Order: sequence, then structure tokens, then C-alpha cells
Amino acid sequence: MTGASFKLVTTSEAGGFKMTPAQLKAAITPKSKLVMLNSPGNPTGSVYSRTELEAIADVVLDAKLGVISDEIYEQLVFGNARRPASRHCGPALPSRSSPSAASARVTR
Repeated sequence: MTGASFKLVTTSEAGGFKMTPAQLKAAITPKSKLVMLNSPGNPTGSVYSRTELEAIADVVLDAKLGVISDEIYEQLVFGNARRPASRHCGPALPSRSSPSAASARVTR
């Protein structure tokens, strides 16, 4: 509809299925406008730490990108995992981010 295209950043099990700041930086082009970030990630369950999100936020801010953070699974974390909201990962990031979450109802 808009003529936009996407660039997939491939992650791996060895990296916890999480994109690194270096991978993000390498994927950015002069036409880049947005980053879409999932945490927790489906189907892997990977959860970015606050430190990891802050490092990604630094790249986003340097490149003047917007962020769509898919947070629909924010309540589905297990064990010791704690999912910080992307909006808490840098003072300038909230003005550049748009969290996307939806509610779901489970019926029997």
C-alpha cells in the first residue's frame, strides 16, 4: 500500500534469537524509517533485557528511526525472565515508539 519494503535481520539460537545492535546497524540503509521489535518473541520466547534494549535504542536514536514494538506477549514470560517495556529504554525513545499490544480472551 505504501510501497515500503522490509529487511529481515536473521537471528540464531546461539544469540538467543535476539538481534544485536551491530546487526541492526548493519541492516540500516538511508531509506530506513522504522524498526519492528518483538519481545518476548514468538515462537522462541526470547526476551530482551533492559540493557539489550537500551543498546538497540542507542542505534535507533542515532539513525533517527521510529520503533514499532510488538508487546502482545508481554505477560507471557517464564522463569526468571523480566520483560522491560521498550518505552523504558531511553529518555528519547518514547517519542519515537509505538507499542502494539492486543488483548485476548480465552474461553472454555
